[in-house]
Order: sequence, then C-alpha cells, then structure tokens
Amino acid sequence: MAGFLDDVADMVRSPFFREIEVSELKAGDHIYCGRKLGFVYTHHGIYIGDGKVIHNMGKNGSGKKKACKSRPQCGYDGRGGLVETCVECFRATSGFLTGTKLYLFLYGVPKLECEIRLRTYCSPKQSKPADEVVAKAREMLESKRQGGTLWLFL
Repeated sequence: MAGFLDDVADMVRSPFFREIEVSELKAGDHIYCGRKLGFVYTHHGIYIGDGKVIHNMGKNGSGKKKACKSRPQCGYDGRGGLVETCVECFRATSGFLTGTKLYLFLYGVPKLECEIRLRTYCSPKQSKPADEVVAKAREMLESKRQGGTLWLFL
C-alpha cells in the first residue's frame, strides 16, 4: 500500500518540482529533499561539488546524530548546526527523509507560476552566479553561523 501512495504523491508533485539526479548536480545548486506523502517538511542545502552539500542539521544535530561511516570522504562527525556532508547524509537528515529523491530549487520562475508551484520550491528572483553561492555557503560555514536560512543569500 505504501508503494502505491508514494507513486500517487510522486505523480502529484511531478509537474511542480524538478527532480535531479546526483550525477546532474552542479556546484552552486540549491537542492532539497522531503518527506514522502505531502512534503510536510523539506530540507534544503547548497551543493558545493565533489559530492558535498552545506546544510543545517539543527541546533543540536537533531537530525542524523551519528558520524558518517559509509563514506570516509564525507567528514560528517555528528554535530548540529550548519555542516558540510556528503549528499547521502544530506538525504538522510532527520531520519524520516526518503533518501531517494533530490529536487532542484528553481529560480527565475515567473511570479504567477511560482505562486502555483508554492514559494517553498521556487523563487521569481534570479540566483546569484554559482561561484558566489558556493563562496557564501562556505563563508557561512566557516563563520559558524547557526540556524540561518542559507538559500535566502542566493
């Protein structure tokens, strides 16, 4: 039954969201993934290249609390706040995310279309150039700013 409901949820989402494969990611992409059956919660991050994402793990690492052991190059050590992890850890944050699909946050979407899509998944504003996005994400990570909404700076 769960498989059927997941398929229905995917069909409803498909016209409004841009699914992206890991192999298609480019540094500077604003990505997100969400909980199945309605996207009650979405988790956003900035892909910085080399299989890494900068994203917020919550104040106390309220999401995935264990260090990444599946990918030694990940470097995630279980801390909370703004972190750099592998894409797989990004997908697994908070334990209840599906870990199967990534979506690209869309910029430059016409205002009316963006209203239809819901602003959580797009913006009528243009994104800054990819190198500026990555530089800002790294700057925020290094200055240890906690709990910010990273994508507002794109």
